[in-house]
Amino acid sequence: MKLLEERPDIELIVTDYLMPGTRGSELIDKARELCPEIKAVLITGYARLAAEQPGVARLAKPFRASDLAREVARTLSADVVRLPVRRSTQG
Repeated sequence: MKLLEERPDIELIVTDYLMPGTRGSELIDKARELCPEIKAVLITGYARLAAEQPGVARLAKPFRASDLAREVARTLSADVVRLPVRRSTQG
């Protein structure tokens, strides 16, 4: 949050759903109080829990670096929420 206060030009937050002492969804809500237009990608292994926050792109664990890059690009270029299919780590 301190970084957002110092840098209002930040366009995107990428955060995990579960963090020590808070949830990523709470961080996004607080960030949007400072910067209402900020976009966000929420990374989670708990798809059902993370679905509580509309208007936030979600990336299911596990994912590849290319999945993250694609979701960041999509989020920055559109207002559409995308729910990627969970990929198997086997195979």
